[in-house]
Amino acid sequence: MKRTLRQTPVIKYLTLCYAALLLVLGIVRTIEYKNLQRSNAHLYELVNKSVRRQSILTDVRKSVDYVTEDILSILLYPEMERKPAIEEITSFEVSKNDSNLVEYQKLLEGSEEEQFFNKVQSFHTLNAKNSESIVQLIKENKYPEAILFNKNQFFQSNKEFQKANTALADFVNRRDNVEIKSIEQQLSLIDHLIILTTVFILILIGALGFLIGKTIKIMKRINS
Repeated sequence: MKRTLRQTPVIKYLTLCYAALLLVLGIVRTIEYKNLQRSNAHLYELVNKSVRRQSILTDVRKSVDYVTEDILSILLYPEMERKPAIEEITSFEVSKNDSNLVEYQKLLEGSEEEQFFNKVQSFHTLNAKNSESIVQLIKENKYPEAILFNKNQFFQSNKEFQKANTALADFVNRRDNVEIKSIEQQLSLIDHLIILTTVFILILIGALGFLIGKTIKIMKRINS
């Protein structure tokens, strides 16, 4: 028995197993860290895109509201000094919305969102044309015609635009929230797996370390 233990490199094998477990722990932790990093990056990108989408749609809605209120105030109070600036204001706001919608188009994901966006785009184009028409009537001092146009065409196109804009915002908000919650659940699962695998491997390392220590003591007794 003593001769067998002397000739067998037990400690060497156990030490190699110990080193292998440490290596496995390092590899597992590296893989888990990379997965965690990817999930965090995906979550960060998704949240930023979601916030940007909502911000654009809010800016577009506010811009349309601003033009609508400006036109309505001039129709109600023709003597207002802002009358000469209405064309410039309308042109600026329409141009700003064009840029906002172009930026939003770059953030589109999936055919369903694209369908909602196309409705917003088409009603925006119609709304812009109607606002230009009503501004032209105001410039020509055709207030009865402008009031009638506002009551019929402009009011209706503006209403449809707002409905389309709200529908898109609601859809994006619901979809993004579902995706964000899904990624958050993945991150939580990864965190739990990291804890479990770390505890398991540490238990193995501790047990193997204890076994190595006991073996060394036995070998010392045998060799003494």
